Amino acid sequence: MKQDEIKQMTIDITKSNLQEYYSLNIVAFSFAVPGAQGEGGGIYIITEEGRIYHTNIVWGDICIDDAFLICPPLKDCHFAVFGADKTPDGWNYQYMGAGNHLFVKDDISKNVNEMSIGLKPVELYQQWKLIVMQALGISTE
Repeated sequence: MKQDEIKQMTIDITKSNLQEYYSLNIVAFSFAVPGAQGEGGGIYIITEEGRIYHTNIVWGDICIDDAFLICPPLKDCHFAVFGADKTPDGWNYQYMGAGNHLFVKDDISKNVNEMSIGLKPVELYQQWKLIVMQALGISTE
């Protein structure tokens, strides 16, 4: 599985379909604070089933309160200048540099951390979706 394949299988969440995604079984999500390099305001979610979802609170049509409805653990995060200084209970945190944050559910965080050893933040930013899919046991080849 390559980055372009991940992009093709990603489901966009908008104001019009928001209610369909209130009870996702989230195992990992990323958040790019507004102004982050990459996609400021972007939120990516991966579920236990290996489905990938995306929305954006800056460039999309949903607001942060809508984002909290589809990704409840995001509400328990607090972001500082160079990382998160508050992480939701049951979640592991990794800073991906330039305002990009990754949260992985404790259930799979050990596997994700092991697969991430030696990666620079920018490399983790580029590869985290594939790493999480592998940690879930979903073939990425």
